[in-house]
Formats: sequence, structure tokens, C-alpha cells
Amino acid sequence: MAPPTFTAVLGAHNEEDWVASAIESVLSQTREDLELIVVDDGSTDATVDVVKRFQTDPRVRLISQENRGLAGALNAGIAAGSAPYISLIDADDLWMPTYLEGLGKALDDDPAAGFAYTDAWCLDHSRGRFWRVSSNAHMGEPEPPPVDPEEFLALLLERNFVFGLATIRRSALQKVGDFNQSLRAGEDYELWMRLLSHGYRAARAPGRLAVVRDRSGALHTDSRAMLAHLRDVYQVVAEDLDTSDRITSIARRRVEEIEVEHRALDSGPPGRARKALRRRLGSLHKATLGKGFWYPGTPPEVAGAFPGLFPASD
Repeated sequence: MAPPTFTAVLGAHNEEDWVASAIESVLSQTREDLELIVVDDGSTDATVDVVKRFQTDPRVRLISQENRGLAGALNAGIAAGSAPYISLIDADDLWMPTYLEGLGKALDDDPAAGFAYTDAWCLDHSRGRFWRVSSNAHMGEPEPPPVDPEEFLALLLERNFVFGLATIRRSALQKVGDFNQSLRAGEDYELWMRLLSHGYRAARAPGRLAVVRDRSGALHTDSRAMLAHLRDVYQVVAEDLDTSDRITSIARRRVEEIEVEHRALDSGPPGRARKALRRRLGSLHKATLGKGFWYPGTPPEVAGAFPGLFPASD
């Protein structure tokens, strides 16, 4: 069998209800030159048993380790792989069938790019409904995104508009280092900025090539935790990365802004603090969403890619 072009890495901790469909989305790619490494990060449920069902496919490997957090799981999977491109998949998200085809082409077409990213459909799992707006548009992605790495980094410090299921050039990762295991969240956000600070470009693959399954109780629904993790990321950029004075200044300002918002949550009027936080994070207040926000049923391209997984279109 020819060496793989893509190492797909999936870190899973207690994901027995989600991981099977994520794996199936990887194995159903139009590009078959891949290896899938699933890292069980100390699960106590049936995650391992679910993954083992897929090991009849020689492309699937399972690694089990004590719980080290997502960054530690991803680093273990990356180290176990060998392909020149490293593609990330979360247990509760899905790749559209042409994800690898699109992300691989984006990197092939731009040898100076350290990573490639795309856009995604967003499913509110608790409601069973898809957003009309895409993940990146919701987070304020510029059109078109800057080509210059420093300009891209400056905008990314203001808002994280890069959808997290990116594909990374292994040679670039070897130069800048693995995911930062001191971060309990935002490890992908910090890595994008570290790659950009080293002069690597970000390549944008067109379309929505993934599906985000937004489940209630996810980390980003905890305002205080999200603020704390964002502050940690901005501090790394301000204090640890070798960047220009401009970028360092922006990162320090973002740290200060996050600290103000954190204090507001603890001591300010609750309603005002929550509204300010939502504006800063780019979140939408779901109580104010109108009918036009939701897609009517399941988008046809999603329904076609995952027959039977989502409700039929209205």
C-alpha cells in the first residue's frame, strides 16, 4: 500500500455517542490516501469499543493513553502518523466527502502555506436545526482573507474566524512545535497564530467542507471558562511568540479587554455583562434569532453526504 498523503487525527474522551459518525466521515472521503489515528484520551465509557469496530479497515489505528487533554491527544496522534499533511477531526464534527480533496489542493497550490482551513455548516444539536450562516461568516471572516501572514494574524487576534478542523503541513509543524499542552482550550487558535508568526501563510479552501455539531453543554457555553482560555492564548502570543511590536501590542490589548470582561461577569450587572461578552466573542443570542436564521430542514449537500443521519428537509 502506498504511503498516505494525509494523517487524520481524532482525539476522543468519552465520545461513544459521536465518534462513529466522525470516523465514517473520514473513511468516506473522495481521497483515500489517508491514515486515521484515533487517540482515546482516557475514556471511561465505550469509546474504545466503538473505535475498534472500524479497525477492519487497515487505515484506522487506535492509541489509548491516560487523560492528557485535547492538545496532548492530538500531539500523540500526530507523532504516530507519517503523512506530509495532518488533518484534524473532532469526535462531534464531520468532514464532508471532499474535505481532504479541497484542503489538500489548497496546500498543494500554495507551498508557502503552513495550514489550510475551510468553512462549515453549523448544526444546533439540541434543536436539530442548521444555521443558514456558515461558521466562518458567523465569526466575521474577512472577504477575501489577507494573504500576508502578519495582516492575517492581526485580524485573527481580534476574532478567531478560522474553523478549527484545519489541515497542517507537517514540515511547518515540525518547525514551530506541537500543540501547546499548557492550554486546556484554544490550542488550535494559538497554533494558527504561531504558524503565522513564523511567516507561514493560511490557505483557504472554498466551500463548506465540514459540519459542526454544536451540542449543549460544550465548553464555549461556559462564559467564564471561555474568557479564561482566551486570555491564556493571548498571553502566549504576547509573551512567548517572536512577533512584531504591532502584534505584541494587539495581543496585550486583547488580554486587557478579556480581563475587563471577566471582572464584569463577576461584579457588573449580569444582563449587561452577558451582552458585552456575546458581542466580544461574536456569539449570537439565540433568544433573539428570527425564522430567517435557520435553514429550512437539512441542507441538500449535507443530507446527500450523510443519508439518514439528519432530519429530512421540510
